[in-house]
Amino acid sequence: MDAEHRELIERINLLSVELQSGYYQTNVIDQFQELYTAAAKHFAHEEALMRLQNYDRYREHQADHQHLLDEINLVMTECLQGMGNEAVMIERLHNRFYTHFMTRDAHLHQIIGKT
Repeated sequence: MDAEHRELIERINLLSVELQSGYYQTNVIDQFQELYTAAAKHFAHEEALMRLQNYDRYREHQADHQHLLDEINLVMTECLQGMGNEAVMIERLHNRFYTHFMTRDAHLHQIIGKT
């Protein structure tokens, strides 16, 4: 799980670099799609573990996963439409994922580690 978390943060960091470097729109779209795919795969992995463990916070955790996927799409749309400071938008995405990892995922990993 930690390796998957690092991969997702690295993908967000790569997006930031791409956006700051005078990006080509197709490259940014590809990077957002890769982030979305990696996140969806990671979330499916976590959700399978939660179901196996009968995790009592499954529904809330799953809803947060969907919110994160929606956030990726929202930030992509905002960036591509020039709706604000791209660095701030990417930082918002980074913070949202980091917060999820340090709260919801940290609790999940404590529970899974006890079984």
